[in-house]
Amino acid sequence: LRVFQGGRRCPLKPSAFLARMLKYGHCSPCCLLVAMVYLQRINLRCSSTLVMTPHNIQRLLLTAVMLASKFLDDLFCSNQQVKHTPRVCPCARRWSQARLTCCRTLLQWASIGDLQLREMNELELHMLKLLDFSLSISREIYNGSWTAVMGMAQKVGPAESWQADVPKIKI
Repeated sequence: LRVFQGGRRCPLKPSAFLARMLKYGHCSPCCLLVAMVYLQRINLRCSSTLVMTPHNIQRLLLTAVMLASKFLDDLFCSNQQVKHTPRVCPCARRWSQARLTCCRTLLQWASIGDLQLREMNELELHMLKLLDFSLSISREIYNGSWTAVMGMAQKVGPAESWQADVPKIKI
């Protein structure tokens, strides 16, 4: 997990960094929960305990949320299709207005974390390998994680403001 260690501390608190990812990554709040599941999987698969520190939290969270967003929310855009952060995704002409902001490239995710594209590529590949390239999660795991997070949030304080934003999967 050394690849996730940065040379400098993340200047933002984790909650502020998560808010930044939601705002500029245009990902659904469900991605935060799925990212948490990814980090739990990595912790279970690694012989050492995954410990988030001020030097790795930015890269771990960014990479996990990015993978969750790409898996759950993203329309396909190659890094060559979008060279700069556009207001309207080039794929938008083919999709509904509700999906305009879903397309994010690796370069855009790197800029959210103030990282270089090469580093973001390395982090993405490393995390995919740690996850055995398996990004799907079952309804049961998602709903169990949602229930656990809501239980923790109730202990910490009121969660009504964001409770509706992270729905359980119902089929």
